[in-house]
Amino acid sequence: MPNENVDPIASRDEAQEAIIGQTLTQPETVIVVSASPVNLIVLSRIVERARLKAVSCEPGLAGPHIARIDPLMVILDGGSDMRECDAALAPIAAQKRLSDGTRPHVVLLTVQNMPPDTVDLGGLIDSLVAKPVTPERLQPLIETVRDRRS
Repeated sequence: MPNENVDPIASRDEAQEAIIGQTLTQPETVIVVSASPVNLIVLSRIVERARLKAVSCEPGLAGPHIARIDPLMVILDGGSDMRECDAALAPIAAQKRLSDGTRPHVVLLTVQNMPPDTVDLGGLIDSLVAKPVTPERLQPLIETVRDRRS
């Protein structure tokens, strides 16, 4: 199927630029954001156990991934101060505005059990999961969101 946004006479570089600039809705993708390489691996494996594709990135690099991929879910590791993933909040807010608040589902990993109303991040957080994160805690949430959206 030809891409309608690409000029048929455009050079290869121009065509590639047009394709790269597009947002790709990928309902099977979960973006995992953490400053900890170990947490990126653990969280990605839990996502893969739920039969979804995991894209791991550091907080500073999350924005372009969120804007380009339009994921089903974003899992944010809040870190010890609950502020490690602040750089990813603006792109998440933009995606939520574009999708009328339905995508992406945002999960924040917290350092302790907290009621959802104690975390004020502009209404962007849909679910909280307390650390330590285990497959038994996180995987059912991922599967519920996946099944609800498919």
